[in-house]
Amino acid sequence: MMKHPLPNFPPNLKERFHELCELCNGEELAALKAEVNEQSRVLRDAPDSFIGPSLEMLDQIVEASEMLLQQYESASDDHRKLIVGALRYFVAKEDAIPDDISTVGLDDDARVLNYVLELLEIEGGGISLETS
Repeated sequence: MMKHPLPNFPPNLKERFHELCELCNGEELAALKAEVNEQSRVLRDAPDSFIGPSLEMLDQIVEASEMLLQQYESASDDHRKLIVGALRYFVAKEDAIPDDISTVGLDDDARVLNYVLELLEIEGGGISLETS
């Protein structure tokens, strides 16, 4: 049994994640990396009352994203698709819990990343879902 199963999202959002899972060429991957960095910057610049409790989670999401990007070239096509899907899910404006309207908006992104990290058997990249 998986430690981090894909979150029990409404069916349309699970479908959305799977729609985001596709192969990227080098240029598209570089653009996706830039989108991840921009999303991180935007969230870091949010008011403390908004992102404050989730800043540690955001740091872990960025670290997990970097780990996935490092694995991309050596991954199988199926795993590459999952990597892209997880990163696109993080930067997507519409996901289960929008990042820009809730202090818990990163929780679904962390769960998706944990799911992909586990499927790819990447150790040490899991995101803590505990809030301090």
